[in-house]
Amino acid sequence: MRYMGLVIMDPNQGPPTQELMDAMDAYVAKSAADGIFLDGGGFGQGENRIGYQVRSGQLSTTDGPFTEAREILGGYAMLEFRDNAEAAEGARQMAELHRVHWPSWEGRVEVHLIEGGADQAPGA
Repeated sequence: MRYMGLVIMDPNQGPPTQELMDAMDAYVAKSAADGIFLDGGGFGQGENRIGYQVRSGQLSTTDGPFTEAREILGGYAMLEFRDNAEAAEGARQMAELHRVHWPSWEGRVEVHLIEGGADQAPGA
């Protein structure tokens, strides 16, 4: 089953540690070799963010950096897991990598099942 993994974090933490980047490289390489990691990457934290919002029926745009944001997306991954339990364990492992290799990091890791994927029956 296909999942979207998201790393959500405080926008004021600065760049990740080299230790985390090295650990992530190894984790992603193994996950890709195992057929779990399909695609992914980190998001820049600067001005290269554009968003649109609708409020009270009005469409407006917002350009980064989003100083009012309390959380930002730090990265994403397209993942393939057998079931929700395996997906939950994958999210736990990713959060643990951050905890161990970037001790000052605060955030969360989420996995979301992609509904209607090619490997799911309609309505599954």
